[in-house]
Amino acid sequence: MAKEKTKTGKLRKPYYELSDAVWGFKDVVVGTDARLKGLAKKMADLQHEIYRHLESHYIWD
Repeated sequence: MAKEKTKTGKLRKPYYELSDAVWGFKDVVVGTDARLKGLAKKMADLQHEIYRHLESHYIWD
């Protein structure tokens, strides 16, 4: 039996604010040191993992 998704709209705005901030930061660190670029990439990768989790467990968008 497939797990039923939880319906919620309260995650939408905070998620998109987070996403905009992460990608904005990632865009700004271009041309900086390699460590900072690597950390920004990890942050963007984690944001994508959050998106995949939301998509598979929630009706949120």
